[in-house]
Amino acid sequence: MSLQSPQVDNLTLDIAVPEAEFSQRVRIRSVLCRPDGEAGLAGQTVRIGGWVKTGREQGKGSFAFLELNDGSCPGNLQVIVDTSVHKLADLVPICTCVHVEGELKVPPEGAKQRIELRTKLTLEFLRDVVVLRPRTNTISAIARILNALAYATHTFQVLVPKEIHHTPIITTSDCEGAGEMFQATTLISDVEKLEKDLKENPAPSEDDLKVAELAVKEKGEAVAQLKAAKASKQEISAALAELTKAKENLSKLDERFKLGERCKLSGGIPRKDGKIDYSEDFFARQAFLTVSGQLQFWMVEPEIAFADIKDDMNCAEAYVQFLCQWLLDHCYDDMESSLPKWGNDLASEHERYLTEEKFKAPVIVYNYPKGIKAFYMKVNKDNKTVAAMDVCTEAKDKVNVACFHPSAEGGLVYGTKEGKLRILRCDLSRSFKHEGSCFSDEIMFESYLFLGFKRP
Repeated sequence: MSLQSPQVDNLTLDIAVPEAEFSQRVRIRSVLCRPDGEAGLAGQTVRIGGWVKTGREQGKGSFAFLELNDGSCPGNLQVIVDTSVHKLADLVPICTCVHVEGELKVPPEGAKQRIELRTKLTLEFLRDVVVLRPRTNTISAIARILNALAYATHTFQVLVPKEIHHTPIITTSDCEGAGEMFQATTLISDVEKLEKDLKENPAPSEDDLKVAELAVKEKGEAVAQLKAAKASKQEISAALAELTKAKENLSKLDERFKLGERCKLSGGIPRKDGKIDYSEDFFARQAFLTVSGQLQFWMVEPEIAFADIKDDMNCAEAYVQFLCQWLLDHCYDDMESSLPKWGNDLASEHERYLTEEKFKAPVIVYNYPKGIKAFYMKVNKDNKTVAAMDVCTEAKDKVNVACFHPSAEGGLVYGTKEGKLRILRCDLSRSFKHEGSCFSDEIMFESYLFLGFKRP
C-alpha cells in the first residue's frame, strides 16, 4: 500500500479511516494491519505523520519515495511525493519528520523491487549514536512490547481483581541495600575539575593524617619546652612559626581527606577519560550481564493477604500466562522479527558469554552456517554448514585461524583440514586480498596448550 500525495490543498479526512485520538492523523498501524487487508482502503484520503526510514529521489528529481514509520507497528508506509508539493531534498534525509495528506493507492503488479539493500545497525553502534536508537526496528519493538506488558499488568490486576500501586522511582530509601545514589546537579563541570584535581594530586591517606598530627604534637611539645627553659624570644618565635605551619598543613590534609571520602560516595556516573561518558546511558552492558537492570529492568512485587505459598505460585503462574497470551495477541509481529533463527550469526556479546561466563576459557566455534561465511568456504556434507572456525578468547578479541587446502575440484578453498593438522602455504595472497593466517604446526600446537581450549 502506498500513499500518493496530491497537488491540492485543504483535503478533508475521510471518516472511514479511524483517526488517532488527540492527534490530527491516522496511525500507520490502522492502514497496514487491517483484518480485511490494505486494499480495503484504496481510494481513501488520509492524513498521516511519521519519520522517514528511507528516502530517495526518482525520475530525475521529479518525485521521491519515502518509507514512513510512526512507531505504531513494525511496517512502513510508502509515500510518493511530487516535486511540486515540497522541496524533495528536505524530505529524503533519514529521521525527517513528515505530516502528509493524500490518497491511498494499491501499487501496480510487479512494482515492488526484486532486490533491495538494507543495513543492520548493531547495538554496539547504537550506544554511540543516540538519535538513531528510537528509529530502529529493535528499539521501537522493545518500546511497544514494554507498553503492552504494562497495559497487560494493569488489565490482569483489574480482572483478578486487585489494586496496583506504583512505588516512587526517585526515593531516599535504599531498598534491600541494592540502591545506588542518584545525583541531580548543574555543577557537573565543577565536579569534573574536582575529580581531575584529585586524580593529579591524590587525597591523603589516614597514615598521612597521623604523621601530620604527630608533627603538630612534637612542635607543640618543643614550644612548651622552650618556654619552660626560658629560651630567647627569637627561638620561641621560630618554634611557634613551625607549629603554626604544621597546624596549617594538618588542616589542609584533613580537608582534602574529607573531600576524597565524599568523592568516593558519588556513585553511578560512568566515566571515560576523566569525563562523564554519555555513551553508556543506554544498553550500558552486554546483553548477558543485564540482569541487574542495565538493559531493561521491570519488577512486579505482589502482596496477597490470607494466602499461602501455593496461592502465591498459582497467582504468579496465572500472571505470566496472561502476559504471554497478551503479547501473542497484540505484539506477535514485534516478537517474531526478533526471534532467534537457525543461521543467524553470533554477535560479540554471544561470543563473550561463551568465553567469560559459560566456559571461562578460550572457545573454538566451528561449522558455521554457510549463509554467514564467505562464498569460498568448504561446504560440509549436510550442505548447510561450512568448515570454518573462529577462536574466541577472553580478551574481548576474536582470532580467525584458518588454512587453505585443495578442494575436490583441484582448487584452493578456505577452511579447516579434518584429521591430521596440516597447513599448506600458498601464494594466493598475491592474486587478491584474503582473510586468514597461516601458522606452522609447532606454533599452532604451542598456542593450543598455552590458551587451554575447551570445546563446547
